[in-house]
Amino acid sequence: MSSNVEQFLQEAGQLKGLPSVRELELREHDYLSNTVDIANIRMRLVQEGKGSQVMQKLSDLADKYKVTLRAHAEPYGDGMPRTKLKRWYKFFGFKDRGQNWMVRKASWSPPHTIIYLGAMYELEAK
Repeated sequence: MSSNVEQFLQEAGQLKGLPSVRELELREHDYLSNTVDIANIRMRLVQEGKGSQVMQKLSDLADKYKVTLRAHAEPYGDGMPRTKLKRWYKFFGFKDRGQNWMVRKASWSPPHTIIYLGAMYELEAK
């Protein structure tokens, strides 16, 4: 395991202890260097911005440790539909790499704030 990935996983692992986090499973990718797979990310309550806060922290840590993040955009049960889930990942700098795989390279800067994200979802609901 590279030291960057090890440090990222150690610091990101602390997010698992947050009351809003139901499940957060991160693991080093088997063959891509400096890459972490987000295997599961689920919050106790949805549509309250807590998931966005966790993803922002993961993105900040990925930039800090120069780690690439990968996630498979697969909705859970009655959760966010896949198209909305992909849009959510894209907000944090992930790019769609096909077959529902989203990839975020380190050092990406978001063009908006979380407040804007909330406004975007509010507009879509109307």
